[in-house]
Amino acid sequence: MTDKMPSRRQMAKNLGKTIREIASDPRWVTPEEKKKRMDICNSCEHFTGSRCRKCGCFLQTKAKFKASHCPINKW
Repeated sequence: MTDKMPSRRQMAKNLGKTIREIASDPRWVTPEEKKKRMDICNSCEHFTGSRCRKCGCFLQTKAKFKASHCPINKW
């Protein structure tokens, strides 16, 4: 496992993709679904406690949108 985040360029691309996904469906998941997603993240080796090392996203925000997804398909 690497402790590095993606490059700034890659994080910008990932953020753009996430924004497009959210814009296509801005609805939020239920609080229960968000908790399930965060439980998965909390047990993932790529989670820093606030961000994902795979995409660079802040997961408390990303996990609440229906259209968002885990970059390695865990949710």
